[in-house]
Amino acid sequence: MMTMVAVAGAVGEALQEQWPGRNVRRNACPAAFDRPALLVEISIQERRVMSRTLYEETGTVTVTCFGETDSNGMADADWLAEEAQTLHALFSAGYLTVASRAVRFSLKETTFKADRCRTVFDCAFVETTATEDHLPLMKEIHSRAEI
Repeated sequence: MMTMVAVAGAVGEALQEQWPGRNVRRNACPAAFDRPALLVEISIQERRVMSRTLYEETGTVTVTCFGETDSNGMADADWLAEEAQTLHALFSAGYLTVASRAVRFSLKETTFKADRCRTVFDCAFVETTATEDHLPLMKEIHSRAEI
């Protein structure tokens, strides 16, 4: 069963492949951490029922790139912009393969602060609710037709 947690794990793996050796964290960073670093966060926004056994789950994946800072706590703005562009390119195909399935990705926004850039992607996937039938099957059908 596909989950947003699995999506976040696949995003972390893709980031690790793009930037080998870079510190990739999930959900939170400690007060002191090695920079440059990446933080992956997820949120589930909606689960929409499509049929009795299918639903579409949509959410956001946020990737924050923390740059090395100077004595004033500022990161190089050009470096942050290049990191954001590399991140955009990484997900430019419009999907990410997660457990042999394609999860739709689209860029929502990128914002910059003194020491980081934050990129938000919308993502969505379709999943089944169950593999077993919970309702009894019809065994007989009685009908009457008049001509």
